[in-house]
Amino acid sequence: MATKDLTKVKKHLILCNGEPCTLKGANNTIEYIRKSIKKCGLHDEVHTTRTLCNGRCDDGAIVIVYPDGIWYKNVDETAADKIVKRHLMKGEIVKENLLYNHNKEHIIKD
Repeated sequence: MATKDLTKVKKHLILCNGEPCTLKGANNTIEYIRKSIKKCGLHDEVHTTRTLCNGRCDDGAIVIVYPDGIWYKNVDETAADKIVKRHLMKGEIVKENLLYNHNKEHIIKD
């Protein structure tokens, strides 16, 4: 596997792969989002990392976008498509899946 040139990376996606998220389809979502990133020509500027639990199991599958500080909840392939096409390509927050915005809106409701 080639080493990624991190000097080109503008966004880093943390993709939850903990057991509860996996049971909600996280593996398929992760593969889908990675393919979409590549298909949209964003591979060099978007890095993805598959993690274990991110601590929001009830809201899974979770995708976190940095450096934006945006946490998305209930991410399936449909939401992943919106995240790639709207957030990563246009800078628009996908409000329907927004869990937390570090900079402005604190959406979390326990």
